Amino acid sequence: MPIPIRPTATNDEDAARWELTSARHRLMDGAWYEDLRGFMQQHVDPGRLAVWGAPNQSFNLFKMLVSQVNCIYDEEASVRNNAFTPESEKLLGLVMPWPRMQKHAGYVLGMRESAVRIEHSRKYPLGINLRLVTPDYLETEAPLDAPTLPHLVREARPRKLGGEHLYLWDTWDVRDPERPSFTIRRGGPDSEDVTAEVMTPQEWAWRSPVDQRPYLPWTVYHAADAGVPWDPAEWHELVHGTLSVAMLWTFWMHAVKEASWDQKYAIDLLLQGVENRGRGRAAHSRVAVDPASLLMFVSKDGRGSVGSIAASIDPMRLAEAIVMYQSLIAVHLGISASDITFGPSEAKSGVAMSLTRDGLRRVQRRYFPQFRAGDEELVQKIAWVHNAFRDPVLPALPTEGYRVAHTSLPLTTEEIRGILERNAKLLELGLKSEVDVLIEMEPGLSRDEAMAQLRGVAQERAALRRSVTAPPPGVAGRPTAGAAPVVEEKASDTALNGAQVTAAQGIIMSVAAGELPRGTGVAMLVEFFNLDPVAAERLMGEIGDP
Repeated sequence: MPIPIRPTATNDEDAARWELTSARHRLMDGAWYEDLRGFMQQHVDPGRLAVWGAPNQSFNLFKMLVSQVNCIYDEEASVRNNAFTPESEKLLGLVMPWPRMQKHAGYVLGMRESAVRIEHSRKYPLGINLRLVTPDYLETEAPLDAPTLPHLVREARPRKLGGEHLYLWDTWDVRDPERPSFTIRRGGPDSEDVTAEVMTPQEWAWRSPVDQRPYLPWTVYHAADAGVPWDPAEWHELVHGTLSVAMLWTFWMHAVKEASWDQKYAIDLLLQGVENRGRGRAAHSRVAVDPASLLMFVSKDGRGSVGSIAASIDPMRLAEAIVMYQSLIAVHLGISASDITFGPSEAKSGVAMSLTRDGLRRVQRRYFPQFRAGDEELVQKIAWVHNAFRDPVLPALPTEGYRVAHTSLPLTTEEIRGILERNAKLLELGLKSEVDVLIEMEPGLSRDEAMAQLRGVAQERAALRRSVTAPPPGVAGRPTAGAAPVVEEKASDTALNGAQVTAAQGIIMSVAAGELPRGTGVAMLVEFFNLDPVAAERLMGEIGDP
């Protein structure tokens, strides 16, 4: 399909926003050559630019840093609902495209907002499609008392009209709850309505099953709760800094190729092979040189001389200065300098910049609440759209009560041990309950769900304890003479809580991976959890046996 000419916003305010956001979009998609060239032309004399060569796009600081902090969906989010049936829970898991949401999160972080359009059609698997729409193709209106909850969305979308491919405006309007509408227009809000020429008009079908109010089949995500519909200027310093860094790396590449060795000179000699290049202010003379080349001179009076001047630039020191500048720019993302690491290089290669594990967890904690709110709205609207248009052979989805939890980066064995020891002390002091500990270990669990899970663990632990301490077959109820009677302990006294079960699994996995000797693992189970040695051996099974 031919690509139509990119549309322009229909008002000055959105046009200014689109200009800022589009620059970020081009950085995210790698289409920023013209942006970089224009920036360099503003800051460097044309004659110098002609010598530098083409702009160097090999280092995109904006995209690299946004990719670093885009860790929201590194682990698939979990969706819970007390009204789930096994069939409906499986169906929602198939509908939600979590890998695509990682791309979406990159747009949200880089452009500060982005949207998801919930589409329905029998041509899509399971009838639902989630289409990502960036803010430089959207215009919205919202109530004054709820500026982040739009009641009108207009999307510039490529469509075919009268055999011509062009951008038209899909307009979703629920400003009047009694008369919601969807129209396709040529341009602004008052332009020609061409809905009937593009598709068969249909009645409004997007109503909440809870109160029958119309809703928009859209979810707009925000990187921060700024209390405004759009926040396009945030992180503008990073955009400017990325262009500056790319310009500096362009100069660095020129310096390495053209000025990183001793410069030869001649007195009273004519250099052969000089050629003129460029025109106007960019005109200059040059001769191709290389450390291995032999330059030819002609003496004017027989007394000419040749010498050399030390290299005019140290590429290593220049690279270190550029990398230091990059680190300063990263602070605009709220990243501490202590959270930035570099590759194993004395020059601290800028390409090897990355965030520490703790830094990534801090980023996740900062953005989880915003993405959780967006995901819960999205999942609920998916359920409403599915139920309204679903194939009868597919199960219905619960209409409300969804909870979404995002998973932080996995903890190391040492981190698990530290959390276990801290929680054990808080439990001992009565400052925390087992329910609190389990919710901390598994964010997104409700207290009722945590209680049910702990009861199940207690029952399983009690059953395991009984199987370990039970007398041999045939002698039940007949204790050996002189032996102490076997006293069955209460499940609440012997069962491990959720956090302890997780930690015990970590110890067993460490033994299985060869990180701990079997004997050490068994001893840790006995000491940390007050288990009987026989029970600890039984838990460890055959893992680590010679």
